[in-house]
Amino acid sequence: MEHKKKRCKNCLQMGQGNYCSNCGQKLNLHRLDLKEMIHGISHGVIHFDTGFLFTAKELITRPGQTIREYIHGKRLKHGNPLFMMLILGGLLSYIYSHFYIRTMGSMDLSQLEESAHFLTSKFFAITYFGYCILFAFIDSILFKYKKYNFIEMFYLNVFIGIQVMLVNLVMALFFYIFKGSGINIYIRLILYLLIIFYTFFVKYQFFNLSHDKKGLKLLLAGMIFFMLLMFGVGHKTFEEFFSKFN
Repeated sequence: MEHKKKRCKNCLQMGQGNYCSNCGQKLNLHRLDLKEMIHGISHGVIHFDTGFLFTAKELITRPGQTIREYIHGKRLKHGNPLFMMLILGGLLSYIYSHFYIRTMGSMDLSQLEESAHFLTSKFFAITYFGYCILFAFIDSILFKYKKYNFIEMFYLNVFIGIQVMLVNLVMALFFYIFKGSGINIYIRLILYLLIIFYTFFVKYQFFNLSHDKKGLKLLLAGMIFFMLLMFGVGHKTFEEFFSKFN
């Protein structure tokens, strides 16, 4: 009995069987949903390879397009984003707590010494996953007309979270070098601005809003909420920054 040919979502070649004969990706690749997400976590634990570096590079050079391609099925070269976030969250937890680096919360150093292990070591990755769920819910409402489901919006925000975590890793070096000095205020402010601009840029690319005025307005509305949340999280940073001009 002849098997029906299928088009590979990674390289677009026609093939038969379970895997593409050209690139090796599974031919029977499902749309991202809860079942696929759970399978992806278990698969990521078993198979952790150079896909991590490829994904990190793509999130710098062409983030919106590469996330859209991943969701549409072009996944072979990528590391598993959920597992990547868990690994980065654990690494950040260790670095920020071990070196007593001030996090995006507004604690002073005396408070940090007592609460760093509880807040950072235990909840860094969980906090990021919480943000991803929140923004996936918002994006699902704002961009319902784009026909993406909640899990796909969750993956979009997970990819953004991965890049934010990578930026946090780089910034951790500067936080440590200038720990206890006024320069850290400016570093934290730069971090907030980078996150805001990167998030806007990624979603602008992902939803292809260059000729979509409706989508652009919705994105700006979502970004206003995001900036208010960022201000709430880092209100001390902004207070300290503006107090220098009073």
